[in-house]
Amino acid sequence: MPSTPTKLSALHHIHLSRRARMTDEAGWQLPVSYTSVEQEVEAVHKGVGLCDTSPLGKLDVRGADAFAFLKDAYTYGVPEAVGAMDRVLGGGGMAATGEGLCARLAGDHFYLITGATALDAVQKSLAGKLKGRESEVHLIDMTSAFASITVAGPRRRDLLYKLTGFNLSNFPDMACAQTGVAGVYARLLHSRSAYHLHVPREFGEYIYEALMEAGKEFGVAPFGSEAWTRLNAE
Repeated sequence: MPSTPTKLSALHHIHLSRRARMTDEAGWQLPVSYTSVEQEVEAVHKGVGLCDTSPLGKLDVRGADAFAFLKDAYTYGVPEAVGAMDRVLGGGGMAATGEGLCARLAGDHFYLITGATALDAVQKSLAGKLKGRESEVHLIDMTSAFASITVAGPRRRDLLYKLTGFNLSNFPDMACAQTGVAGVYARLLHSRSAYHLHVPREFGEYIYEALMEAGKEFGVAPFGSEAWTRLNAE
């Protein structure tokens, strides 16, 4: 009997080259840590760190009726303004699986971020609500199309300014934008005192290495899922 296939992020070979301790989670291989959790958390507190968050569920919701559809699907958190982001709650598969993020990238383009284990429930719920509905709405699973890298720590803005001309000083928490980073199209999200870069998968390694190189003067270091969990709990 064949074994269950495992998904690998675009950064998988980088993690192995850095001797990361890996684990299977929600069908993905993820780096748990590179050194110790304490060292990784300290590195983020002192400077800046990078974490591969590619397994997060990512859904595009597009179309002229996307806003009305999402307002019907969720009881709270669908952004009114372009460039805004909020935590959607209630319905849409989130009730049983926890909250998710909803970013409004354009008037007719929303980007839903869910936990890796919640993706299937969210997709099924939204597809069910869309069935039989006469509206212009398109649901597209972007999970494997984008690599996502979290940039956390007090020097995160200094690091990104070396790779983008985007005005980060006017980019508050719970904001989103489409911009360029190191010459690559990126969806940039700001939440939990961290920047989250979502770039086309084929540029994942390039962007990660560009961030590591640009961040040397700030003490940049990779951190795994255990350190990220601890940082989120602070």
